[in-house]
Amino acid sequence: MSTSAAVTHAILSNDSYHAELVQSIDALNNIPAALKEQLNYMRSLQRQIEGARASIEMKREMTVAKRRAMKGSLIRKTASKLVGRADAWSAVIEREENEYVEALETEMQQRAKLVTLETMVDETSQTKLSLETKLSTLQTLQTDLSSLYSRVFTQFTQESSSSTPWSPSSSASSASTSSSMELEVDWELELEAHEAQKKAQSSVLSLRSQLLANQNAATWLADAKDLLHLSTRYIEEGLTQHARWGTVKSGLAFHMDRELREAMKACTRAETLVNEARSGEPLIQPLPPLVLRVEDCESSASRPEPTENESSSDPRAPDSSNRQSLLNKIKTHKSKLLTAQDLISSDIRSSNSRIQQLKLVLPWAEETLKEAEDELMRVRREIWDVVVTQSTDESESGQTPARFRQCYRCLDHGYG
Repeated sequence: MSTSAAVTHAILSNDSYHAELVQSIDALNNIPAALKEQLNYMRSLQRQIEGARASIEMKREMTVAKRRAMKGSLIRKTASKLVGRADAWSAVIEREENEYVEALETEMQQRAKLVTLETMVDETSQTKLSLETKLSTLQTLQTDLSSLYSRVFTQFTQESSSSTPWSPSSSASSASTSSSMELEVDWELELEAHEAQKKAQSSVLSLRSQLLANQNAATWLADAKDLLHLSTRYIEEGLTQHARWGTVKSGLAFHMDRELREAMKACTRAETLVNEARSGEPLIQPLPPLVLRVEDCESSASRPEPTENESSSDPRAPDSSNRQSLLNKIKTHKSKLLTAQDLISSDIRSSNSRIQQLKLVLPWAEETLKEAEDELMRVRREIWDVVVTQSTDESESGQTPARFRQCYRCLDHGYG
């Protein structure tokens, strides 16, 4: 049986399962839009709640102020009774009482509105949870349908892509004699849609890989820069110690041994981090050797100081010119570390720039992939429906089963 005929047979064998999946998916197709609308509605309610709370606070302050003013007027009215002028405050107290009642009513209205809004949010949250459950069911069904299509169509797609494309002119005579027996399925549409989906998927995977590599590189480069700064600090401390306590007799490494060793360790770790970053992102600049070898300094430190009975020309005594040469070498290496820090800073800026660009491009690529996947699903569903419909019609008319005619067609076209 040819590959195309095998696909036709697989379609007919799984038609009932496919019909159940499609029916369930079609019944839930409005869920994503409904959930999006519900989320927008919830955000609107939350904004109204925030406004209502701010309004309640303002109304509460106004109510408290009116109540204080009214109480003050009552106190003054009571005091005025002693001098027989209580009637003078009656109008003021009445006005302030009305203002207080009005402010209190407004505040209570705002509190009632807040309660209503919070109730609506609770109800909307329940609806959202229900929609999210249905969305999860929809996604599971879509995954099942995609897996079914993959099992049915992938073998045909792989073998057809690796075989020589069929040319209509090469089999025109056979097509004309058997056109009435062919199953009218455009398999080329499936191949094109599958290739577009593969291309979009490859682009997304590449962009995600680049984004992750540059994010890791930026982190590792920042750590490497800190280590080089630490190494520079160790060297500066060693040079300070030597300048303060060093003598011709003591040798160079006598006061710098610990600092030089710590600087070497920090440089070694920094080199490792930079190499890790370059392995993921080749655009990162290579650095010159950063590790300072201190063997010469160690040999200077191991020489004993000359005694009174030893000549100053003893070959074991530290050589002043050699000591100065090593000192210059250390100072030069310090300059190299500063230059390396500048290079790493430049690479960090470049990595961050690439990260921002990739973050802009990746959503577009993911949307393209989603469209390609939807198109592939649409084409495969159309092919499935065509195969099932034509096979059903032909079975009812008593014609030769479609899977055998499809086998003949594939042999004519060079697929078998």
